[in-house]
This record gives sequence, C-alpha cells and structure tokens, in this order.
Amino acid sequence: MAVGGGRNRSGLTDRQIQHCTLFWELIGGSDVCTLDVSQAHIPDSKTAFYESTNTVVLGSDAYPGLGMDARSRMPMPSCLAHEFAHAERFLKQIARPYDMPDYLLEEAEASIHASFLVVLESGQRRVLIEDARDQLDRWLTDDKTGSGS
Repeated sequence: MAVGGGRNRSGLTDRQIQHCTLFWELIGGSDVCTLDVSQAHIPDSKTAFYESTNTVVLGSDAYPGLGMDARSRMPMPSCLAHEFAHAERFLKQIARPYDMPDYLLEEAEASIHASFLVVLESGQRRVLIEDARDQLDRWLTDDKTGSGS
C-alpha cells in the first residue's frame, strides 16, 4: 500500500512559476491550452485541467511533497505533463469520466499518455508509470462490483 504525504502546499516562488512556464512552453502546452499561473503563489492551490475554459491552472502542488507514493513524489515536469495529457485527450475528444471509480482510469491513462513526452527524463517518466499503476490499483480496490463501471 502506498504511503501518502501529499504534494507541496507552499505557494510557489516567482522563480518556480517561471520554471513551470518555461517547461509548459517546451512541451508545447500553449498550442493545446492556456496555462493560468494566477493561483500558483497561493498556499494549498491545486494544479488541474479545466475543460470548461480549456485551461490548466497552476497550483502550489505542481511541485512534489514529502510523501512516498508516486503522486506525492512526482516532479514538476511530470505533473505538468500529466495535466497536458488531460488537455490533449480533451482536444482529441476522449471522454473523461468524472465518477468514481472510473475517474481513476482517466488518471491512469493521463499518466501513461504523459509518460510518452520525449522531453521527460527517465525518472520523470517512471514516476508517471508508477502513478498510473497506483491509480489502477485503487480502481481495482474501489470497484466493488467487479464490472469496472
């Protein structure tokens, strides 16, 4: 079982926000959707893709925390690649489930999709695959019907 510790909770510094913005440009994020950095300096803010505005909101949790599980350890490039994958999948009209447990499948697929970005280093890719595995494990555990839906 994974030991969770969560992601970074401290508001990002201007330098960290700049690193995120530069990485976003490197992966071609601006060609897919907008990166909104207005919340990044706020403690406990969340990084997420929003279909309604076709925007990835950068939060303080773009950087890793102290936990041992893959999601807590995920470096910033992997985190942004994961959100970029959600945006790319939306652009390709791949429907996203929002209800549990199938939401976990979407999370796993986004991490696998993100792992194929060629700019990622092997460790950044590996943590995405570990995250996908963790999400699939949760889906298998949380799916009480055995049907997958």
